[in-house]
Amino acid sequence: MLTDILERRWCRFAAGTWAALAIVLVAGSALPSSLLLNGGFESGVLGAWNAAPRVPAIGFFAIDSDNSVNLTGLPTPGPAAGNYHAVSDQVDPASFILWQAFTVPPDSSVSVSYQLFANSYAPVAVGVSNLDHTNPNPNQHARVDVIALSDFMSDNYRTSGSVLNLWIGGTQTDLGDPSNPWVALSHDITGFTGGGGSFVLRYGVVANQNVFNLGVDEVGITTSPIPESPTFATVGVVTVCMAVSLLRRGMGR
Repeated sequence: MLTDILERRWCRFAAGTWAALAIVLVAGSALPSSLLLNGGFESGVLGAWNAAPRVPAIGFFAIDSDNSVNLTGLPTPGPAAGNYHAVSDQVDPASFILWQAFTVPPDSSVSVSYQLFANSYAPVAVGVSNLDHTNPNPNQHARVDVIALSDFMSDNYRTSGSVLNLWIGGTQTDLGDPSNPWVALSHDITGFTGGGGSFVLRYGVVANQNVFNLGVDEVGITTSPIPESPTFATVGVVTVCMAVSLLRRGMGR
């Protein structure tokens, strides 16, 4: 009788201990990791980022460290943090992108965070959602997208297909007025990328009415494995306890 009581207590203790250990192991494996390089542009160069205009156009993203853009000299808030940020500028109607590819492990939760300011020196027009400044209709806006890498490589400026739009718009700013402040944004993109694979984070600007300055800083993409249930440990210990108990009783006959 005493042996049975001790056996049951040991099994309960073992099950609780292994379940706790499983939770610790799962939690440890779920620590977030970063998928982007040079997210704050603190290297002073684009580095892992890529920037390209849509030809024909005179406009681009560049690294900046002060409170005005390089081509037009228009005012900006300067870096959101640190010494550098990326910002777009132009002297003619243009469309241009800033992008970086990243790879997501399977079964992962994924989030994107960044800061931006969006200064449009003409009324914002997003009725034409593409990134083509040669369109005869007003097309004056910025957008942030996550795109499947294979689709992006077939068309860097695509806005349909395997495209998850995170933000679109801008705010009209009068020439000479103080620029718009930085805004911090974050998005859970697990539903789009959680199965794993290669993707692109793209910042895009199209402006065929007047200058559009889009500032980008403090960009991060973090991923964590989606935790599995720790109940397997408890079930395993209970199964072992039952087997030991049956074996002991069989030997006691």
